[in-house]
Amino acid sequence: MVFCIFLFSSCKKETEAVVKEPEDVYVFQSIKYFLDEGDGLKIDTVSIYSKEFFNTTSIDKSLPLDFLEQSETSQFFINEELPFTLRTNDSLKICVPALISDGKIFTGNKKWTYSETEKETLSTSSFNSTFSLTANTKCTIEIFAIRRNISTSYIAKYIATKTGKVLDVEGKWQGIQIYSYDTHGVWNPIK
Repeated sequence: MVFCIFLFSSCKKETEAVVKEPEDVYVFQSIKYFLDEGDGLKIDTVSIYSKEFFNTTSIDKSLPLDFLEQSETSQFFINEELPFTLRTNDSLKICVPALISDGKIFTGNKKWTYSETEKETLSTSSFNSTFSLTANTKCTIEIFAIRRNISTSYIAKYIATKTGKVLDVEGKWQGIQIYSYDTHGVWNPIK
């Protein structure tokens, strides 16, 4: 019986709580854009609206001209996987490049969410207008969106919450922005 008590007491392990040191979290501080290989600005034109209008009456008509919202995008990519946690607040909005001229990057006024994982898509406002179509006339209207396709490199500065260590994270940013709209119209008499 003494042997059983001894055996029972020797099997009993004392558990100690293991206190794990919290991981240092890096918090976003600032960003700097620069041009590297493959970066730049490309302009493209996309047809977004095409419609024929007819006025078969003997008086001028006022007709609606409207088209849907267009999408603009912003996406950040990190060059390499990081072995620690970066913290960005979902409400953190920053300016992104809007123009590249003579090797210089200019940021716009519109602010976008800074995130290394998700592409953000925003819609521009829809376009509503009217135009006058003369009597006995056919009109074909086509509207084009002129877009800037921009790619730049960046260095984002992070600071560790616990140690204050500064970390630079390199990556690429890509975005599509609506620069302007161009409208073409062809008027022909209806016989």
